[in-house]
Amino acid sequence: MARKSGHISILQFGEGLIALLRVRRSAKGLDIVAFETVRGDWSASEGAFAEALRELVKRLRIADDDVYTVLPRHLMTTRILELPSTDPDEIRGIVELGVEEYVPYPPDEVVTDQCILQRMPDGQARVLAVFAHDDVINSHVAVLREAGVEPKSILVSTACIASALLAGGRDESTRYAFADLSAGGLEVLILGERGFEFGRGVAAAQDWTTLGQEGSEAFEELLIELRASLSAYRRESVDGMGAERIELASPYADVAGVGDMLAGETGLECGAARVPAGLVAKGLDELQGRFPAALLGAALTAQDRARVAINLLPRSVVHARATARSRRTAYLAGGLIGGVLVCAIGLYAVNIYQRTAYIRDLESRVEQVRTVAEVVRAKQYNLRQLQTRVDRTGTALELLAKICELAPASGLNISKFSYTRNKEIVVEGHVLDMTDGDRFAQILRDEGGRDIPLLAAARPGRSAREEYLGQQVWRYTISIPYPDVTLDEGEGLAVE
Repeated sequence: MARKSGHISILQFGEGLIALLRVRRSAKGLDIVAFETVRGDWSASEGAFAEALRELVKRLRIADDDVYTVLPRHLMTTRILELPSTDPDEIRGIVELGVEEYVPYPPDEVVTDQCILQRMPDGQARVLAVFAHDDVINSHVAVLREAGVEPKSILVSTACIASALLAGGRDESTRYAFADLSAGGLEVLILGERGFEFGRGVAAAQDWTTLGQEGSEAFEELLIELRASLSAYRRESVDGMGAERIELASPYADVAGVGDMLAGETGLECGAARVPAGLVAKGLDELQGRFPAALLGAALTAQDRARVAINLLPRSVVHARATARSRRTAYLAGGLIGGVLVCAIGLYAVNIYQRTAYIRDLESRVEQVRTVAEVVRAKQYNLRQLQTRVDRTGTALELLAKICELAPASGLNISKFSYTRNKEIVVEGHVLDMTDGDRFAQILRDEGGRDIPLLAAARPGRSAREEYLGQQVWRYTISIPYPDVTLDEGEGLAVE
């Protein structure tokens, strides 16, 4: 898709003339970039006009602009109506229902649009309604498309001229007629206290550049149509009064010297119209002293600053473009979502790959140190075993010595000391009184446990009465178990 230039191009063409106005978007007055007219006799060769338009579009790269076109008033029907509503939707419905009242075509063959000119105090509204046959619009669009242009809107010269005149801060106390002389016809608008009050357009195959020549047919036709328009307005006006002066303008003809001739014929003040003050902010020199009112008003409409706006672009085209935009937006949104998903999947895949690579690296390192770790673990075990053998603390002799040290001086003997390493110590002997064995176990727990923690586990075992050395005594047993540890089998000591 070509990148838009940011400019607005207004095209108006008719028999023998193509007029182009190019502007920049501006928040204030119009910023004119270029104004150009192309004249020619294209009727002799089929397709010559389309070729000329295509060449202009290509040369100025108009297709990259937002393009608006202006249709002349004489190709359609316009009415200024007073309707009993100020609601735009209700007004649209009233106008569409009354199509057959204004044009001799079925409603489904007519393109209509309307805009409110004035809201009245009594709840009514003055409305400009426009009715154009499908064939007019379709043929216009076909010519543009053949030249490589897709118009954003199809405007009407009446509304555009009125917008340009109303935007100029005119003196509303003066009622005047404005005549726009364009290729293929002329249009007369009358502005008064209520703004745009009257409009009339007629087809005219005249070369308006010949107006100042003696016996000019163009001047005669202009005079006839001006008188007809002024008379028609006088009949329709509320007070029956007519215009006080006449202003002339043309996008391509010099009308400066025609005012005096018209004044002598009509008795009214006449002269060439000037571009209203404040309408153009920049580029006024580009107009070459002319006042292309329809093009300037269309530029206002393109920037949503027109007081009178009519768009005859068929609704089917509007709906098709809206559908295409929605579809394009959906495609873009789908593509964006797809892109996000692809990125997410890609990031996830990268993350998985990195994790897998890291795991493989760790496994490789584990394999590298596994042999060393096993050697270290074996050496640690051997060192613990060696330490156990070297350490004199807790040996059988030390334990026997401590037990003998804590044994009572009389009334008890130790006949057997059984030591199983890291498993159990068993002390056996004889006592005169059965309770002395329990008391000896208590002494081992309380006093011996302070120095040798193992002795804190001493517990009295079974006892039995028997004869020893010709005397009746009690055999006692004291068991001292080791805590749960890994044992080396076959290691033990027994002393009797």
